[in-house]
Amino acid sequence: MAQLMVGAIIHILEDVYRLIYVQPDACVLCRMNTTKLILNYFETAELRRMIRNQEAVLTYESDNNIVSFDTMDEKDRARFIRIKKMLNDVAEAYGPTYIGLMGKGTKKPIEKILTEYQMPRNSFWIYVKAYIQSGFQDSSLVDKRSQKKSTGPNRHVVKAGRKRFDGLQNGVVLTQEVINQFEEFLQLYKKGRERTYKNAYAGLIEKYYTDSDGNRLPQSMIPTYNQFYFYCSQHISQKEKDIKKTSAQEQRNAKRLLLGSARKDAIRPGWIVEADAVEADFSIVSAMDKEQSIGRPIVYFLLDVQTSAIVAVSISLENNSMIGLTNLFLNLGDDKAEYAAKYGIEFDSGLWPSNFLPNEIRCDRGSDFKSHKFGEVCKRLGIIRTLEPGATGSLKSIVEQSFHQFQSSLRPEMIKKGLITERYDSNHHREAMLDIYSFTQLVINYVLMHNQRYMEGYPMGKEMYQKDIKPAPCTLWKYFCELKGNPRPISQATYNQYLYNLLPEKQASLSRKGVIFSGLHYINHESKLLEKMFRLGTKREKMKVRYDPRDVGIIYYMEDNKLCTLHLNDGIPNNAEYAGMTWAEYNEYDAYRRKLNREGKEHNLSVDMNLSKTYRNIIAANTTEHLANTTGIRDARCEEKNRINNENRVAQRLEKDEKQLCEKQMEKVSQNNPEHQEEDKNKDPFAPNLDFRAAMDMFEEGDF
Repeated sequence: MAQLMVGAIIHILEDVYRLIYVQPDACVLCRMNTTKLILNYFETAELRRMIRNQEAVLTYESDNNIVSFDTMDEKDRARFIRIKKMLNDVAEAYGPTYIGLMGKGTKKPIEKILTEYQMPRNSFWIYVKAYIQSGFQDSSLVDKRSQKKSTGPNRHVVKAGRKRFDGLQNGVVLTQEVINQFEEFLQLYKKGRERTYKNAYAGLIEKYYTDSDGNRLPQSMIPTYNQFYFYCSQHISQKEKDIKKTSAQEQRNAKRLLLGSARKDAIRPGWIVEADAVEADFSIVSAMDKEQSIGRPIVYFLLDVQTSAIVAVSISLENNSMIGLTNLFLNLGDDKAEYAAKYGIEFDSGLWPSNFLPNEIRCDRGSDFKSHKFGEVCKRLGIIRTLEPGATGSLKSIVEQSFHQFQSSLRPEMIKKGLITERYDSNHHREAMLDIYSFTQLVINYVLMHNQRYMEGYPMGKEMYQKDIKPAPCTLWKYFCELKGNPRPISQATYNQYLYNLLPEKQASLSRKGVIFSGLHYINHESKLLEKMFRLGTKREKMKVRYDPRDVGIIYYMEDNKLCTLHLNDGIPNNAEYAGMTWAEYNEYDAYRRKLNREGKEHNLSVDMNLSKTYRNIIAANTTEHLANTTGIRDARCEEKNRINNENRVAQRLEKDEKQLCEKQMEKVSQNNPEHQEEDKNKDPFAPNLDFRAAMDMFEEGDF
């Protein structure tokens, strides 16, 4: 029987349900294909019995819509992020069962959410119902009408909104020009602590909506303050506003609720995680050449704040790199039993919790963590990124302590085997013995040990003592999941969306030749892209694609909200040779290609200059002062044609080859007979007085 997992679809009689919560004793089903939010408790054992007896049918969605940030405009993207954040707050208040949403009584958390997000009540319930019924898929939050919006220059025709009762127009159509003006004064508002929205709005009117005499334009030609305020409120968060108007340190100290404990805000397992990377204190060798040192490996850890469990790792040679960071998130979604099996390690699955999406990630200000690319990944995944501020203590003490314990536990065993010491005579590179495979084995075993280690200083609650809960990460994870619910799962229905969200995006070119990306040609012979290529004719069109930095052979794009792949076109000479490379490897070849192109342009310029000079010399040498005779052109042309054909006779070339052969024979005779070297060179070598010994030598060498 198929395993019960969140996101599964269950058919019971005429009704269709979505499984949104499952535990050994109970589960929660949400009825689909209805305009109301209906949640039902089921005993897990009873549901399994119904499935076995075919009273219920369990299925999973095979094709899942994926949200593409590439095709969203800024307004739709901001709206999506706002709604996703609101639903995370709903999950915090009512998840993971969401049973608390049922009933007609007043719900204070919902009232608070409606006020905070200024969300109409009807819209709130529409989003909640769609999100839960879809199995928590992001695609349920996308406004399908946004895919049909015109993006042309004439899409702004009539001002949106209800007309005034007096019939007068108030405000203007928000064209791109007006939006650019709003953005200019929003940035001005951000720069000064003393500036207000009204002050920025006054500056906007003075600069763009006042004539040369200082008189304001008619009201129907001026954007209203409400239009400007609404734009600003949609493009600056309250947190960013507080930082701009005070300082980052002041804003954090005034509004962040840590209260002396990093676990304060962690309401359940997987809600908040900490991430960091460190260069290991050990040197390793190449897996392909065990006698070649390659320096220090980079280790990434992702830890759950509430339980201190290590939930994901990444071991690579990528330092401060998005590759190493996305490797960490790929590992978060991996089946850990399969991952460890590649390194010959087996364990109980309960020792390594994983395969979930956190609500918040805490990290330092390394170039990878604070990068725009990682910020975009967090937005797509609905994760709040909290960067550690400087000069106020670490916000990620749990993961830093874990790194310290890992290095301390391994250091005694690595003496004279690659251990780096703070001594002038440290010889760690020459003493290195482990490759990255064996080093990964060490890291995995440390993770399993760490997740079972008793934490002496862990803050225990009264009930935990009563139930004899041992404060080990894996034990705490199981206890708190049963008590407070599981984190957001990366289910089978959302796994493709998860992977797609991790990929960086870039611009490619589409033409009849296929998709051209970074100088390489890609194609998909089974997609609708071929029809579009045919319609383009001789034109080119830009398109957004996503790529895996680890693989040049495949790039990804969206087609009808489905994830599609493009492969290197082997029909282009030498194009498919780069398959199997990383983009870092290919970029070295591409840089050399660009270098050759630059040198080639200089070379061609010199060639063109010399050719022009040669043309001029030949023309000057053959220029005459008289004009050509124009009578008898046909006879002269025929005579000249016969002369040229006579010069190109095949027999003439054969005679030339025989003459050259005779000259070579005569030269060899002269070399073999020094006394003949002084004779007349024009003398026939086959005359009767030819030296007989030389002739015999030529015959024996086979020159005849």
